[in-house]
Amino acid sequence: DGTRGGACEDAGVTPLGEVATSQRAITANDESTSYDRGRIDQGGPPMRTRSITSLVAVVSLSLAACGGDGGGALSEDDFASALADLCSDVQRDLERLDSPADPADASAFADDALAVYNDAIAKLQDISAPDSLSKDYGDFVDNIEDQIKRFEDLSEAKGSDEVTKAFDKLLALVDEQSAIARDLDAPDCDPNDGDDTTTTVAETVAATTPTTPPPTAPPITLPVTVAPVTTPETVPATEPPAATKFTVVDLTTIFIAPDGFYLDPTTPTDATLELIASKPELNEKLLEIGVATLMDSSDNTAVADIWVGVSRTDSMPADWKTLDCPDGGDLRTSANGLPGIICFGAADSPVWEIFTATVNDVGISVYTLVSDVPGDLVADAFLAANP
Repeated sequence: DGTRGGACEDAGVTPLGEVATSQRAITANDESTSYDRGRIDQGGPPMRTRSITSLVAVVSLSLAACGGDGGGALSEDDFASALADLCSDVQRDLERLDSPADPADASAFADDALAVYNDAIAKLQDISAPDSLSKDYGDFVDNIEDQIKRFEDLSEAKGSDEVTKAFDKLLALVDEQSAIARDLDAPDCDPNDGDDTTTTVAETVAATTPTTPPPTAPPITLPVTVAPVTTPETVPATEPPAATKFTVVDLTTIFIAPDGFYLDPTTPTDATLELIASKPELNEKLLEIGVATLMDSSDNTAVADIWVGVSRTDSMPADWKTLDCPDGGDLRTSANGLPGIICFGAADSPVWEIFTATVNDVGISVYTLVSDVPGDLVADAFLAANP
């Protein structure tokens, strides 16, 4: 909501307006400065939003898959049916669990989840997959066993930091499970499958805990390029504090939003501009910068803050990334091939995660404001809408 920086124009340099018409790969990033850059005027719970809502989502969607009566290898059709049936059974059992309201409830929640997972793993080990799927199935079973170990860690976790660490490891395993489930052609066992129509535990928590955002955002797909559904009042370019050497521009006059969303103009705070200006190389080389909030047109939910910047030189200074992810973050390449750095929002910040990337003289940073919405997904959708 006005905290970060970076974009565009000068002699011999690509201004932001041209970036919008000549797709450039951009940046995105981390958490420690997310107080200063995303929507810092909004408060946040004492632990990450996802540590409650998404923890439940992980359990309710990370189905432990398949069962059978043992014996010889099943046919591919019978194997697929067994997987789907057991995943549905596990889903139903997980939905009956009491949802944790805060980190103190995580241990009891993990214990209940372990009972479901241990029953599921016994059934998994009792089935014999067809030869064509045996390797992937073995990987699937190993993944569920690893998730059980992480739930054991969660059960023994002390304090929100340990709960969050255990949860982060679970999330990584869930992403791995999703990839394996796709290899097995088992959508019912894919926690990230977009066709899920069941009411999950996560949705129950979202309905009963008004202080936490919903666990999932409106789907952001690579959209057909359209003008924003709503035309918000534009904010004129502002003059940053005197110490800065770059110009602040209104991104809503340069870029458009993906289909089903609109860009809401946002003015960076003086504190953010001063933070950017405190980095000598970034202050000297940054030509223009702007920020806008991506809004869901259906309910006006703020999905992400998007920052775009352009350098005066051929390359964006490295401080563009480290400003958001000073601890380095983790490397991540988006589905559309945009390499960047990912890091999570601070515990008391409304930011879920930050994805930051630079390509040549352009930088993009995405601060997602809804849990379970990856920053790189938003970056891909935004760039696809502005080829």
